[in-house]
Amino acid sequence: MKLMVVLEHRFYEYPNGEIYSERVIDYDFLKRYLNVFEEVIVCGRFKNIKFPLEKKLRVDGEGISFVKLPDFKGPEEMLTKSLIIKKIIKTAISKSDAVLLRAPSPTSYLALNTVKKSKKPFGVEMVANPRTALEIHENKNLIKKLKNELIKKVWVLHAKEVCKSANGVSYVTERALQNEYPCHSILFGESKKFFNDSYSTINLKQSDFTYEEENKKKNENEYFTICHTGYMDGKTKGHLTVIKTLKILLNRGYKVKVKFIGSGKYMPEFEEYANKLDLRENVEFLGGLFGYKEVQKVLRASDLYFFPTMSEGLPRSLIEAMANKLPCISSPVDGIPELLEGEFLAPYNSTESYANKIEELINSPQLREEAAEKNYIKAKEYTQQKLTPRRDRFYSKLYSLTQE
Repeated sequence: MKLMVVLEHRFYEYPNGEIYSERVIDYDFLKRYLNVFEEVIVCGRFKNIKFPLEKKLRVDGEGISFVKLPDFKGPEEMLTKSLIIKKIIKTAISKSDAVLLRAPSPTSYLALNTVKKSKKPFGVEMVANPRTALEIHENKNLIKKLKNELIKKVWVLHAKEVCKSANGVSYVTERALQNEYPCHSILFGESKKFFNDSYSTINLKQSDFTYEEENKKKNENEYFTICHTGYMDGKTKGHLTVIKTLKILLNRGYKVKVKFIGSGKYMPEFEEYANKLDLRENVEFLGGLFGYKEVQKVLRASDLYFFPTMSEGLPRSLIEAMANKLPCISSPVDGIPELLEGEFLAPYNSTESYANKIEELINSPQLREEAAEKNYIKAKEYTQQKLTPRRDRFYSKLYSLTQE
């Protein structure tokens, strides 16, 4: 049986036919669907490139084929290409036995009506909250505010519709997204035709965890080191809040440094802001590190993971930090309260509250150790060994509908 997976992802095709991505999605990620289905057809945006990517993940491999959608950026360009995209998706669905939409996303938005009309069994992997993702956190002019509000309403309605329409929905959270975007089986009860589950998209192996004998005594460092990971394509991951909080801690006399992992178009702006606050010696922008092992080296050399994000589903980066026995401080949005206790949460822009919480951790090695241990135990719930059976259970229910 063939499963068509609709991803909000950009793929790059080399002249020799090899296909790569820049982040998250690789062949190992896609192989999870092959545990149940005989063939997987991946539908995503494509760009042909002549020169190799600096950092790349190989995507193509046995059992995986591709539906190549034209690339687009932003809602305006999406609309101009929507007819051709829908036509391509319709043809691909006709050659598939079941469909899985990773939502919410522009691509899943364009695919939904075609999927429903096809009468093919379809499932959804709900990975984010469009309401929090599209909240306005800056002073914008009236036209931009109205435009943003309209886009947010469209995506929220889409997220609700896609969940209610699907045969099965899996959420990355245990409760948060389910409460806001309930699916058919949550509203009316589970059956063979309608079902739901929950699992993270993370894929932690035993080697991804820090063990006691590997830990050095971080409190002996000259500086208290804070780590933050997040793409810099937008301003929702809290980079500016981290920088402002750092300034407060330095003004209080603490020797603190911050290391940012990630890259994107706003990186120069973040660097400029840190320089403006005279933090050149205390902030290090490491760029986008390639591969989890490189990220893990930085995590293991840090004292705290600080992630004052504005919107998440269930952040992989936070779980990775927890797996490396770090105390963590974040914001109480979406699925994050399912990971961290309230004493380690504060609203995304409350720099004084964050500074107070970090100060308490700096001054209490025992509190840091206790928090790190709790995080480590919690992260064990997201190992490959525990999540794979849950994913397979969900995919198997979808597969069974193709037999009717």
